[in-house]
Amino acid sequence: MIEQILSYRGKKTVILATGDPTWYGIGATLTRYVPLEEFAIHPAPSAFSLAAARLKWPLQNTACVSVHGRPVELLNAHIVPGNRILALTSDATSIERSPNYWYSANLAKASHGVERHGRRYGKQSGVCRQRL
Repeated sequence: MIEQILSYRGKKTVILATGDPTWYGIGATLTRYVPLEEFAIHPAPSAFSLAAARLKWPLQNTACVSVHGRPVELLNAHIVPGNRILALTSDATSIERSPNYWYSANLAKASHGVERHGRRYGKQSGVCRQRL
């Protein structure tokens, strides 16, 4: 894909992309191949910003982790008592696998629970994530 984009250098071109363009997106890719002065990035609010705003969580105090197309185990470093995690997943199976992995790795003690679209996983003593 990058070869096709580079073939348009010198011509006015627009690339529309979903998601956050500089969070593993096309913006991050372009910075590796095109001089910075040759393009502009106009992002919309990211999934992390929107979720944090909805939950009223300060984003600077929240671990934002993408497990979209990546191993769920990347969350492990962030599973500590009191930590807030926003995880971008590939699909419903990612979040369904996460609590099972946490329990199998004996990490459930660190979390109060995980909720996705009203379905609760883990301990029932607290809410780690509200329904979005």
